[in-house]
Parts: sequence; C-alpha cells; structure tokens
Amino acid sequence: MTSTKMKKITLYAARGDKEDILRTLMLLGCVEVSEPDEQINSSDVFARESADTERLRADHASILRGIEIINQHTPRKKTRAKTQEQVKSGDLLDGIDTQSLLELARNLEALDDKIRALKSEGQVEKSFIDLLTPWAGFDIPLDNAGTDNAALILGEIPRSANVKTEELCEAVPESEVFVVSMDAQRRYLAVVYLWERLAEVSEVLGRWGFTVASFEDAHGTADDNIKRSQERLGNMTEEIARLVSQIESAANREDDLKLCYDHIGTKITRAEAAQRMAGTQFVVALTGWLPADREPEVIVALSKYQCALDIRDPSPDEADAVPVMPSRFFSKARKGGVMFEPLAIDTRYVSTKNESAQGG
Repeated sequence: MTSTKMKKITLYAARGDKEDILRTLMLLGCVEVSEPDEQINSSDVFARESADTERLRADHASILRGIEIINQHTPRKKTRAKTQEQVKSGDLLDGIDTQSLLELARNLEALDDKIRALKSEGQVEKSFIDLLTPWAGFDIPLDNAGTDNAALILGEIPRSANVKTEELCEAVPESEVFVVSMDAQRRYLAVVYLWERLAEVSEVLGRWGFTVASFEDAHGTADDNIKRSQERLGNMTEEIARLVSQIESAANREDDLKLCYDHIGTKITRAEAAQRMAGTQFVVALTGWLPADREPEVIVALSKYQCALDIRDPSPDEADAVPVMPSRFFSKARKGGVMFEPLAIDTRYVSTKNESAQGG
C-alpha cells in the first residue's frame, strides 16, 4: 500500500460557519479532523466542542430497525420497481424528510412490538389448548373440586407405568378411577373419593407416579375453555394480519428509509468530527490532515469563509501522528457530483438508489 504525502491543516473560523465548513470538508472528502493541538487543548480560552451524538445514534438505530421490520414482514412482496433516481452527495448530507421518516420508523417499531406481544399471547393460548386437549371429552367443569362429601382430582400417570386402576378401588373402596384419555406417553385420570380417605388415596397415587393437573385459568369444561381459546386465537390472528398490512403499506418507503439511514450516518460522522474541535463563544478551531496534492482545492473551498488557515508540512515530532493513508477521511462525491462514493462513512444502503443507474 503506497503512502501519501500529508500536510497538517489548522483552521480558525467564525462559530456561525462551523456546520457549513464541516459540510464543505465532507464533500471534498480529503480532510481528516484530528484531536486539537496540545496548545489549543490546554488553552484556558478554548473548550472542546459538544455534539448530540447519542441522540443521532439512537435515531440511526431506529431507522435501521424500521428497515429490518419491513424486510422481516414483507420478504416476498417487494414488487416495487427500482428507482432511477441517483443520489447526490449533497442530498445525502442534507437529508430528505428526516423527521417524518423517523416517525415512520418508530411507528414500525410500535407495530412490530404489538405483533410480537400478540404472538406471545397466542403461544400461551396454544399451550393452554394443548394442556386441555386430553380432557376435551370430560364433561365435568375443570374448576369443580367436588362436593361436601366427595372430592374430584384430575391428573396423569406415565403410560408405561405398570399399574392397574383397579388397585385404588381395592385399597380404598370409597373411591373410583376414570380413564379420561390416553396418548403415547400418558394416561389421564379422574379420581373420585371421600374427603376422609385422602391419605390412603394419596399413598396409592404416589406409587403410580400420579401428577395432579393444574387448570388455574379454566372455568367450565375443557371443551368450553378450548373453544374460548380458539376464538381468542382467531381474533389475535386477524389483528396480526391487520398490523402486518400496515407494515406492508410502508414498504414503498423502504428506499427513503435506507437513504435516511445513510444520511444520519453522515450526521454522526460530522458530529464526531465536531467533537474533535475546540472553540470559544465566537470562534472554532480545527486541526487535521490532508493529502498534499489536495491542498489547492481545500484552499479554494475554504476561501469563501472568513477564517485563518494554515497548511504546512508536519514537524519531526508530529511524524507519529501523520496518517499513512487517507483511509478515515470524510466521504466524497465522484467527479461531477453524480453518485455518492463512500470512503469513511458506512453508507450501508445508498447503493439501492444507484443500482439501476449502474446497470445492476
């Protein structure tokens, strides 16, 4: 990898020009902002600049989540034609409808949260139905514990258990066992006995490996509860479909969300650069590096601002601080400003706008 001859730039400018200067340097794509000089950094006059990077990162994450939600819920329904619009670097830096797209992304997050909650509730209902299915033919309410004299207990034993239900009646004549249903692994039993024989009944059932069934939320027969759960599941399915439909209707703005994602990425990069600057109430100071062969165009670009500009070769004691290659510079536009070419900024999605223009 060939090294590039670098020069150090120091700039003092009016605070009101700060954002415009950063934007200009970003479009040039050849100035890397570094930490302030020790002289500036240790000055009692200059203070480090601040930027709202945390909020920008949160916005960035929201837009990305919105894109992911669209892709998750509409994976096979993207029939939109590729746009012929080409993204200019200025558009990417300035952004389009950022606030409305953030609101859209947050709305998509809210819709997805509701869908997740409904699916979670649906799993609970399905589990409840699975729990009740072996008892579907039992016509006594599941919340019926018995009468004043007789108790009713429901439970299961392993299908492989080498027991006979007649054993309980032989041990405790004042009892009776009903086999409600069986599957490959279990037998589901209803046991009726007198309350005063609980100890003897419990001893026999314990030898069988009897497990008491719990139906805390059941009211009425198993069949009644299954029908209610199925009705709730149906309503949830309809509501999920309605919410997914709202997400699908937002899919036509996916490209806008992708452009917004990259736009906020440029704002984060610009904010991080701003944080490496120092300033007073009226002046900001910037130090950094640029390739020597780009010096003339940097001077021309900054000449429209009222600023003090110094570009020089690095001193011997600055040798370790000089970047070998301009690998972390701001992004730049191709000649003619037609299409955006990423260098430092992670332009994850902007290529979606340019695929058709490049013959993709």
